[in-house]
This record gives sequence, C-alpha cells and structure tokens, in this order.
Amino acid sequence: GFLGMAICLFLVGVSFGSSPQFVLVVIFGLQKIFDSAGPGATTFIIPGEIFPTAVRATCHGASSAAGKLGAFVGMYFFPTVERAIGYRGVLLLGGALLLGGLLLTLAFTPPYDEESLRRLDEETKHDIAQTTDILWESTYDSMGSSEEESDSVCE
Repeated sequence: GFLGMAICLFLVGVSFGSSPQFVLVVIFGLQKIFDSAGPGATTFIIPGEIFPTAVRATCHGASSAAGKLGAFVGMYFFPTVERAIGYRGVLLLGGALLLGGLLLTLAFTPPYDEESLRRLDEETKHDIAQTTDILWESTYDSMGSSEEESDSVCE
C-alpha cells in the first residue's frame, strides 16, 4: 500500500505539468486504491485484531485519532509547503513521506498470526501487561534470543 502510493505520487510529481491530465488522474486513482491496502489496513484492521479485548475500543480509537491528527497537520501546513516548494515538490515530498510511513509500519507493526492472537486473547483477559511480549515474541525468537533476554528487552 505505502510503496504503491509512493510510486504513484513520484510518478505524478515527476510528470506534473508535462503529462496529459487524464494520465495524472488515472495514476492518482491507482494511488487511492493503494491507500486502501496500506494505511487503511494499518489504521483500521490491524488495531482491531491486535489490541486485547478489554481495551480494544479505547486503543482502536487512539490509533484512529493519531491518523486523523496526522491528516490535520498535513492539511494545516499544506498551503505553506505548497508556496515554498510548489505542487510538484509537494507531490514528491508526499512520496518521500509515504516511504517513511512504510518504514515505520514495517518497524513497529508486530508480526502476528491466528495462534498469537488466540494466545493474546487468553493471556490478557485480566492483565494486558503481557500484550507486547506476546505480539513480539516470534520476532525475538527468530533473532535467536532466549526467553530471559526477550523479557528484559520488553520491560
């Protein structure tokens, strides 16, 4: 999602002013499709799956609010940035920011599967403190660390 969006914005940014408007609209339409597969999933689907049931609604709301805050900040500063670097620059900057979003998503979204979600549900019914340990456990295991080392990393 993020990568597809970035490529689309880079394409529109590079060809802005020289390509037919129809081509730019088609590329921008593709960008909106990638938007649903990237940030859309990150904002709505993943939080609904990984937050423990006891705090799911609150955490899902906070996750969603963070996305809305980012959109507000972007739109608030858009006129200032556009005056400084122009439309082409805004599109290229948007592509670069999307690549940053991709890297942040890869770094901070825990790997999970059906088994880890089942275990998360069972072990966090009365104590959500183990959430991080459970979600990131497979990453620590694949890095070759022992259980004691992974516990100290997460504390």
